[in-house]
Amino acid sequence: MPSRTFWLWFFVASLGVTAVLGMMALLLPSIPFEEELFLSSALLAGYSLLGLMASIAIARCPIRAAAWAAVASLAISLAVWLVLIWGESAISWRTAETIARIGGSFTVLGVLPLHASLLLLASFERLLSRAVRVVTIVAACGAGLLLMSLFWGFWDSWYSDVGEWIGRLTGALAIPAALGTIAVPVLARIEFVSRRDGE
Repeated sequence: MPSRTFWLWFFVASLGVTAVLGMMALLLPSIPFEEELFLSSALLAGYSLLGLMASIAIARCPIRAAAWAAVASLAISLAVWLVLIWGESAISWRTAETIARIGGSFTVLGVLPLHASLLLLASFERLLSRAVRVVTIVAACGAGLLLMSLFWGFWDSWYSDVGEWIGRLTGALAIPAALGTIAVPVLARIEFVSRRDGE
């Protein structure tokens, strides 16, 4: 697995390429494959950040298998998205839709274990802090799995109200997942300062 420094430089380089392509698209609108190049560089910038997080998780997480599973899923999803970006004009919309569903599913399957691996890095002694972490991971997994079910139209054969409520439930679970993701490192810092001041 490449080092954290590598991923940081890759992120900076991707941002630079994205910026240059964006300016060229505005100033020189006749550039061939401008949309594909712009989307690809932006995608690589996002995935370089995920690579940075994965390198941290693999180096420090007690459950490295989860981090490696995340890396494998994210690698597949990146390949799928690149295929969709560069091959969309040559495939039917149904095929493009299926590819997008596959890419979205592997992205979710990559982000969920990576998210959990990073949250497990926090060292907690207080039961409340541990409970917040568990709720955050469970909510994120629930939201992710429901989102995948919406990707594949699992609820399309049900009444329309069911699909709508699944979407609402996905959003409802995403709220504690997002807030908990912010709260966990803050709680870890609070406990660290409390332990240090108590010494």
